[in-house]
Amino acid sequence: MDISRRDFLNMAGALGLLGLSSTALFAGDSKEVKAKIKELTFSDVVKFEPKGKATILHICDLHAHIKPLYWREPSTLISAKNLVGTPGFICGDSFMEHYNIKAGSLDQYFDTYNDFSALAKKFGKMGGISHMKPIIDHVKKERGEKNVLLLDSGDTWQGTAVALKTKGEAIVNAQNYLGVDVMVGHWEFTYGKERVMELIEKLDGKFISQNVLDNDPFSDTFEESVFDPYTIEEIGGAKIGIIGQSFPFTSTANPKRFTENWSFALRHESLQEHVDHLRKKEKV
Repeated sequence: MDISRRDFLNMAGALGLLGLSSTALFAGDSKEVKAKIKELTFSDVVKFEPKGKATILHICDLHAHIKPLYWREPSTLISAKNLVGTPGFICGDSFMEHYNIKAGSLDQYFDTYNDFSALAKKFGKMGGISHMKPIIDHVKKERGEKNVLLLDSGDTWQGTAVALKTKGEAIVNAQNYLGVDVMVGHWEFTYGKERVMELIEKLDGKFISQNVLDNDPFSDTFEESVFDPYTIEEIGGAKIGIIGQSFPFTSTANPKRFTENWSFALRHESLQEHVDHLRKKEKV
């Protein structure tokens, strides 16, 4: 994808698309940061040495945010007693100390709530489709579209006013714009199973899940997978097996009426069966 320097500087100014190690590069005061940004090119930001012939891109937890936004990490995380203070349940100073994050850096802004107001003024908004699209297109152009696979692990359709007003359709359109190839579900199921199936029909990519079963005893598909459990994609001359695993506690975390007669669980045994099948029979 060709992009003008003006457009790039606008995006770089927001810093939502920067994939570089930022602790050193973007440490310093606001003037220094702006000067460093102006020296960058789009190629600097997306520079990556390909490994092999197949490239897999992954996105998650878009939460229907099409536009860039200010995002503040939480100041408190609640966990079981045995998980207190462990990675995944640390924030603020503890997070910075554990991951050796430098004060005033882009990493601090992205990953903690510390000095959020000051760093928000320094770095700007982050995220959004407008920041993701140029990178995805660049990677596909550089490595060949048939050699790139874009995966979405859910929490995508729900979370903003535009998603609510369109019942998820605007976000599916955004996924199609990005070129999502395969996805699984999380809060998607809060639209209700009928709407979920309607949105899947509108999705250009595939929706897979091995751990969602039909639980209606009067159904012809009782105890069968509601969705295709896996897909096999060929990119870069390689066969790649992808098994879908949607949020296993959907019917516990949300009203059961949303997914009545659908059963959600981890289903480790069937997961292993699919792994064995893909490796031994399909030779992925």
